[in-house]
Amino acid sequence: SSLYLPKVKAKVGKRLKLDPERPEYHRAIVRWCPVEMGFLADSTGIQASHRLVSLRSANALLQLPQQEGYCEAGTLVDALLIGQPL
Repeated sequence: SSLYLPKVKAKVGKRLKLDPERPEYHRAIVRWCPVEMGFLADSTGIQASHRLVSLRSANALLQLPQQEGYCEAGTLVDALLIGQPL
């Protein structure tokens, strides 16, 4: 068995704030979009550690870089699948 999660490229649905202090694993829902011929990712909402309820609905962790600013909508990012894509 593999120790690694499957990784896909996913297009971010809405602009996400990046953390200038550290890389982030952003909880998200990833789904296949036949029109785009690729995966789309939508945030599960507030990402604070006390909001683990958002992990329940997530099927992926988006790997966001450590930097100032935003990851703009439409950007392709790596998504680690923790459940079946929709």
